[in-house]
Amino acid sequence: MQHPHAGEGHANSVAAASGRFTLRRTVHDSWVIVHARIPEFAVRPLAHITVDDDDVAEVVWTGPVPLPVSYATPQDALESLEKWERGRPGAAKPVPIPHFPPRGGLRRANA
Repeated sequence: MQHPHAGEGHANSVAAASGRFTLRRTVHDSWVIVHARIPEFAVRPLAHITVDDDDVAEVVWTGPVPLPVSYATPQDALESLEKWERGRPGAAKPVPIPHFPPRGGLRRANA
């Protein structure tokens, strides 16, 4: 079976970490993606990953994420989530609305 990094054989090891997310092994062929900066005891997984007998990483996303459910490795699922997160639009400056004086000046109502 494929694993993100060779040589990591103990449970609960951190296989890969980005600035925001971490891939953690839970058992031999299962992983979770969690927020990297949240303490381990308070973590809510963003995804559960199981590597099947065909070396395919099957992902169950725990939230509304428009990403695939099959990857070559758990690391690929982590990278896909990071890429999607970077591409999401964040807060932007408001679009300026031009202001112009009224055309033709002030007109009298009875004129």
